[in-house]
Amino acid sequence: MSVIKCNTDATIFNNEGKVGFGMVIRDFVGRFVARNTSMLDGSLLVKEGKALAFLEVIRWVRSIGYTKAIFETDTKYVCDVISVNQIDISKFSSIIESHRSILMAESG
Repeated sequence: MSVIKCNTDATIFNNEGKVGFGMVIRDFVGRFVARNTSMLDGSLLVKEGKALAFLEVIRWVRSIGYTKAIFETDTKYVCDVISVNQIDISKFSSIIESHRSILMAESG
């Protein structure tokens, strides 16, 4: 199976207390492969929503059998924090720790 490219984004609907996610997979030449959307209940900060969307795309890609993927998000901050070993007790850090656990399991 070749490498795929995954894009993801999140939208926060604070008035409704919901977070929406969109995910798209393309093959190595840019052709559409699959898409997924999801909506969760909860009020989150934008950085938490973006991090949760990124976590959801990682889980989705694994669940449909892909093992090699390039992930893209419009939130550099989320990517930077995933690669740094910092720990706190916020909701955001809890999401980031889930990312690290999945990514470490894949690389190990």
